Amino acid sequence: MMRRALSSTPRCSITVVRSSHGSRRTMSPVGSGASCSRSRILRLSVPASALNTRSSGFSRPAFFLLLTTFIICYIFITYLASVRRGGTMRNYTVGTQIARPVADVYDAIVSSNALDRYFTDRSSGDLAEGEEITWHWREWGDFPVTVKKLERNRRIELALDARRWQKTQDDSYEVLIIFEFEALESGGTKLSISEVGWKRDADGLKASHDNCSGWTQMAMCLKGYIEHGIDLR
Repeated sequence: MMRRALSSTPRCSITVVRSSHGSRRTMSPVGSGASCSRSRILRLSVPASALNTRSSGFSRPAFFLLLTTFIICYIFITYLASVRRGGTMRNYTVGTQIARPVADVYDAIVSSNALDRYFTDRSSGDLAEGEEITWHWREWGDFPVTVKKLERNRRIELALDARRWQKTQDDSYEVLIIFEFEALESGGTKLSISEVGWKRDADGLKASHDNCSGWTQMAMCLKGYIEHGIDLR
């Protein structure tokens, strides 16, 4: 209820009714009829603006600053998680589940004899840390890899040279191939294959896409060979 005040500021009158029936005292926002005649009425006058609870909200610049900060933090956290997994941002990851123990899957990649049965036409030797191994295909030629790390039943890291793999005409640079093995409760294995280091130019993107397709085929051929003893090539 509004009433005229001495000042020019609009003021709002709030009525609080304290009723006293017997020994009980209750509070109610309004009183009517006979109850009002037996009650003490307290009126408080406050500026109308004090009752305005509408929030002014974020300004547009503040909103966009908050959004930008969130995006930057998300990218940074994602980057740190990738580094903790062993490398910088990965170009891609492919994978499959194989119904064989981790040791069998690991050995089928390390062993040149096994590799020639489902993937390469000829491999120069078993994978050994620090060694350069050449994979050969009659249709495409030789593709050398350097063995960076072997963690039995856990991880294999190989490095390829983009120029020697005929993926670029520019200066040589290294790309990391990562095989990761995870034992499943079923007794099988989850195999993941990633590449790290392709440049973001036209040659690098094409090479990344080509190799993604190649490693997908390799994973499927490995699955067919190790589970069923067949060559899917």
